[in-house]
Amino acid sequence: MPKKHYEIFFVSTLSSINKIKKSTKDVSFGQFVEDHNLFDGTLRRLQVIGDSIKNLLLSDFLQKEDPTWRDIVDFRNLVVHEYFSIDPEIIFRVVSTKIEDLEKNILAIMKQIPDKTYLLYALRDSRKVLKKMKRYDGAAYLEDIERDLI
Repeated sequence: MPKKHYEIFFVSTLSSINKIKKSTKDVSFGQFVEDHNLFDGTLRRLQVIGDSIKNLLLSDFLQKEDPTWRDIVDFRNLVVHEYFSIDPEIIFRVVSTKIEDLEKNILAIMKQIPDKTYLLYALRDSRKVLKKMKRYDGAAYLEDIERDLI
């Protein structure tokens, strides 16, 4: 049976973080809540992050006893299943104060991976897809990450 390569979940996490950071930069709480596409897009990206972390917990990359990872998965479940009871202030606080720390933690874990072969494949393949979709800023972000890992 072929081994499942979980490295793609690092890439999807970082891509979602990058999109959240770019779309919410210099945005006030009022703007965030009033812009339905921004609010809903951010929720979708938080869902992707939670799904990716859930998959990474199945691998050996994350310390399963660290409650932070479970909190992220639980937050994802809240976003998906309790949409109409979500407190927008909590969502805004998370993306304003927690997302950069998560990015730093994920990057630090990636740097510690001894064999980065599949991680580099995941980054390169994702960059190709983003370029095909003309999302050059996202591709450049992943290229910078790859450069830091090599």
